[in-house]
Amino acid sequence: MTIPASYLTPDYSRAHSPAEVRQALRAERPGEFTDDEVWDLVAFVWQSNTTPEALAEGKALYAANCAACHGDTGAGDGVMAAALAQES
Repeated sequence: MTIPASYLTPDYSRAHSPAEVRQALRAERPGEFTDDEVWDLVAFVWQSNTTPEALAEGKALYAANCAACHGDTGAGDGVMAAALAQES
């Protein structure tokens, strides 16, 4: 799948959420890609519209604020995840 050039502009990524980009990509070619492949394309759109410095800052913010619950890879297996599951 070729991503339309308009998706790869900073203005597009500022104006659309990742979920909106996913929906748009899904509508372009329904059923052609798995959900994981579409999310990979969404990640590519965001990576194309950022700098290495911004990616490093995001990684540091995730490690400081999110990884304890969501885990290093976002799988929900962080050190605090079990404690949160017990509270619900």
